[in-house]
Formats: sequence, structure tokens, C-alpha cells
Amino acid sequence: MARRPALIKRKAKTVRKTHSEVFLVNRKYLGDEPENVVTRADLLNATNWYGIMCDREDAREYLHTWLMEVGQGELAKGIKKIPDTWIPFHVAWQCRIASKHKRVLEADAYDRMIRDIKYAISKGSNDEPEEKPKAAVVSIQDRMREKLSDIIGDIEALIDSGETFSLYDWLKTNEVPAAYASKIADYYRPIETEMRLALIPKGQDGYLDGYENWTKLQIRARAEFYGKIMSDAERYGDVTKKVRKPRKPRAVSVDKKLQHLRYLKESNEFKLASVAPEKILGASEVWLFNVKYKVFTVLRALDRGGLDVNRSTITKYDEKTSQSKKGGRKPELVLDKIQNGGKIMLRKVLDDLKPDGKIQDRLNEHVIILKVV
Repeated sequence: MARRPALIKRKAKTVRKTHSEVFLVNRKYLGDEPENVVTRADLLNATNWYGIMCDREDAREYLHTWLMEVGQGELAKGIKKIPDTWIPFHVAWQCRIASKHKRVLEADAYDRMIRDIKYAISKGSNDEPEEKPKAAVVSIQDRMREKLSDIIGDIEALIDSGETFSLYDWLKTNEVPAAYASKIADYYRPIETEMRLALIPKGQDGYLDGYENWTKLQIRARAEFYGKIMSDAERYGDVTKKVRKPRKPRAVSVDKKLQHLRYLKESNEFKLASVAPEKILGASEVWLFNVKYKVFTVLRALDRGGLDVNRSTITKYDEKTSQSKKGGRKPELVLDKIQNGGKIMLRKVLDDLKPDGKIQDRLNEHVIILKVV
């Protein structure tokens, strides 16, 4: 009998990494990675493209590549230690643009990017590995931090463009929520403080190194520039909070509004039954009858909003046209006119009765809801 050939060990199939459907759809409408970044508009469009098309791993790669290109190898080693929530995305996009287009950054822009990268690396733990959460739950603080990073990135792009702009107008045009205004001011406050300290003459307390190539006029102009950014952000936050529309009150359900309403459901003496009390809400007119004291009450709405109920009291009625009157010896005749009469009859039905004094707008266990118009 012929021997069966030995099974041939097949090579493991290589899994191809493909882009997600969202990435492909975005690229269809946004196009490929920007090639020419020259003007301010090009810079903003490029930053927006990277913010939509790239993810955290891309950002880490861009940061690492740029740091190696500028000779910051020690910092490049710490990129992997940055927690996902502290990745400076706006810096990563600027690094990609600088690397791809061989752009040489100005001294202040370079210092600012290095400072932000160092700050992000400091958030990572050198001793304990970062624990991955069991469930990928993004907190509100993380969302706000990521949104703030995007906003700061757009502002940095405006600053790097070198063109004059008003941060207040930019925040208003882009409808930035007021909650981010104070955070923007806090971000630029250390930079403005550093510029102020750089004005201190050499040899005095507080003198800063690194600004020897700057003139006093340049440092003072830069300090005033960042001071203006801070004041614009704070002013925008104050104005936006003042003009914000007040929150609409929650609509109270009918059952909850009528849960404390007391009334007489049925009267055997006068052979009457109350109308459903929910019909009072929004009605233009309601007729009540107190079976104990034989008092008739008509309440007419103050405006088109109709009548309302607050616990056991009917509200929003016109005191000039509403009234309460005694039924006299034969209240049955008045009851018949109210229940079967038309609009003209209802206007005159109480004219011949004696007033009862104060309008009885409060319901209790003796009051029948006769009619709702």
C-alpha cells in the first residue's frame, strides 16, 4: 500500500492592513495629503486635514520623525511614553508640515513646540507601565482636552502665519464655546509671563537666558501680542456667557401637574359629575360649583396661553372678567343654564346672582368642575 505523502506546512498568510471605511470616505472628499503649504489658508487647511485623517499613532510618528530631524534624539525616545490623552496633536501636525516641506521654524515657534512636547512627555510614567482601561470610555474632560488641543492648533497656525488677526473675532466666527475661553488664556499666560521676564536686564533677579538675539522692542511687542490674545479670550468668554440664551424650563407632565389637585368627582345631591381636570390646562374658560356653599365660579384665561394649575389652585386667569357668585335658593336652574346654554347664555347667567366676595380659584373636595371651554 502506498504511503500517504506528508502534509506540507504552509506559510502563514500575511494579514494586510487596510484603511477603515471612514478613512476612505474622508479621503474621497478631502483628497490626499496637502502638498503645497505656503499661505495662511494653506496652513489652516493642512492642519484641518491632519486633524480629520490622522490618528494617535500617526501623531506619534510625526513627532518622532521631526525630533530626530532637528537633533532632539533624547526627546524622541520619550514619545512612546506620552499617554494617549496627552498627545499634543496640534504640535504633531506642525511637525509633519515642517518635515514634509522642509520648513525651518522661527525661534519662538521652535521653542514653543519643544516645550509642549516636553510637557506631554512629563505626563507619562517612567516607573510603571501605562495601564490600559478595560473599556474604552472617553470622559468629558478628555473630550474637552482633545477639543482644546485642536483649537490651540488652529490658533498656533494663525500665529505662525505671521498675519495680523483678532482672536476675539476668530473665536466668534468659529462659535467656540465659552468654556474653552479661559483655558485658552491659561495656555498663553506662561508664554506672556516669560516674555515679560525676558525684559529684565542681565544681572538682575529674574533674568532669563535664551533671548540674547532678541531686541527689547521685539520682546516687548511679543509680550503685548500674547497679552492681547489672553485679553481677547477672556473678554470673549465673558461676553458669550452674558448673551447666552437661558435654558428653557423642562415641560412638566400633566400627571405630575395635577397630582395635588383635589376636587369632587361626583355629586349625588345635584346629580353631577366633574369634567376631566386635564382639560383645564390651556383652556380659555372653566366653570366650577361648590356643592357645600352653593357658589358658582367662572375663571376666564388672561391670554391665549390659557389657564394653568398650581397644586389645587387654578392660575393665569383674568381677575376682571372672572367672578364667584352665590347660587341662591334654586341653584338647579343656574346649573341647567350653564350645562346646556351657549356662549351668550354663559355671559349673562351670573348677572342676577349675588357676589360671593373673593374669587374662589382653589379647588377642594366640595368643588365640581362643571364645564371647560
